[in-house]
Amino acid sequence: MAENPRFISGLDDISQTQCPDCRTIFRVSGEQLDAADGLVRCGECGNIFNAGTALLDPEPGLLSARQENLNLSFDTHSDARPRTRFFLPEVEGGHRTPRLAGRTLWISLTVLLSVFLVGQLIYLFRDTLAQLPGMRGPLLAFCESTGCTIAPRRDLNKLSLLNRNVYSHPNVAGALIISATIVNNASFAQQYPVLAVSMANVRGKTIAQRSFNPQDYLPLADVEAGMTPGAPVSIALQVADPGSDAMTFELDFR
Repeated sequence: MAENPRFISGLDDISQTQCPDCRTIFRVSGEQLDAADGLVRCGECGNIFNAGTALLDPEPGLLSARQENLNLSFDTHSDARPRTRFFLPEVEGGHRTPRLAGRTLWISLTVLLSVFLVGQLIYLFRDTLAQLPGMRGPLLAFCESTGCTIAPRRDLNKLSLLNRNVYSHPNVAGALIISATIVNNASFAQQYPVLAVSMANVRGKTIAQRSFNPQDYLPLADVEAGMTPGAPVSIALQVADPGSDAMTFELDFR
């Protein structure tokens, strides 16, 4: 290893070096830094710098390296001068300072916790997120690795009501039959909608309403298969007759 130009192996005196970032001054010896080629880590701010190129001129009263206890002596300087700390900086290539190790551990734990929370949010809202453009593919890959499922795509704006009709039930007194044909105009299969039926009087006031889930108006096998694009589906709903006040009815998708 090449010797640092300012630290020579076996050099017996103590020199001062200054961190270029926080301006803290340290006492160092050539013998201690020879193995690291002058590279040290500042014990005050963590900055790595070359102590050999940052040497200062000796100050009056600087202790000799032959004095045994190097860490108990402090110099007092005026406020206009940089702080002087009389302990040896960490030699680069040695162990990390506890403060830097703790900071690294804290950052690692924060990143892991953030990833965990994001994963939980994706899992909880995966069906909603899957409806957004460009999100379905990544979410399908996510569920393949986690074992979750994603509901089929939905776009109620692509559903059309081709025809509808209401008439008295031929076999049940006080009941009505609502018939309708719906079609999926989307380019993909999607879930059957919830059908919301409402009846109103001549003034437009709602006097009866009910919602039908897909399994209420279709066999379970058809519900699980979903709506095929472009294929008309005929449905029939049985409802109680609200009486002669019911003059209009509406059929909406939800």
